[in-house]
Amino acid sequence: MIEVKIAAQQPNFLPDFNYFYKTFCSDIFFIADFLRFRKQSPIVRANFSDFYLTVPVKHHKINPHPPLSNVKMVDQKLWRQNHLRSLKSRYSSLPFFEHYFPELENIYNRQVDSLNAFLWDLFSWHLKMLFPSKLVYRCSDEDIHNLRDLKDWIQQYQKISWIIYPQEQSYYRDHFPGIPCRVLSFKRNSLLPFPYAPDMPLLLLLFLKGPETGSLFQ
Repeated sequence: MIEVKIAAQQPNFLPDFNYFYKTFCSDIFFIADFLRFRKQSPIVRANFSDFYLTVPVKHHKINPHPPLSNVKMVDQKLWRQNHLRSLKSRYSSLPFFEHYFPELENIYNRQVDSLNAFLWDLFSWHLKMLFPSKLVYRCSDEDIHNLRDLKDWIQQYQKISWIIYPQEQSYYRDHFPGIPCRVLSFKRNSLLPFPYAPDMPLLLLLFLKGPETGSLFQ
């Protein structure tokens, strides 16, 4: 009986190396967009070490932590232009900046106000360049609206395990008792080129290494 390795993560804005390493190590990866929105979190904030980029969203006074799939971005061109300008001013000299920047600019300029849609477009773009054959599901597309729905979905496989990081062990032990977990290490950090660090947006690594970026996950 073949074991199916499953991983899940909330959608993040410009995910880092560790996020995509978890994706790489799984057979099936879920974007858990039924989780609740949190301000000043990786959902909307990307840390480039010496500066941050943040996606401004419309806040809900009645429900400050709505499901991620319900969050709308602030409808202004200014923040999109500022993001692109910041990236260009800092990284235009990197070897593969001109190769990737035009498509990134296209994603930023699409007429969408859904945070979830914007994050999905960015993630899908990264995925296409890194591991295009990976099985990835966005929970809202699969009619998965909570943990119970996710548990029901994965029951179609007789033998499964979760791919997790050490800090997630207690969460999966509490919410998915009886399902084994494969805990990832951070041994690949030494393979990454300076000045990139694994908790920085993978976008920077693409600007540095270009098509070779996918081989760093092997």
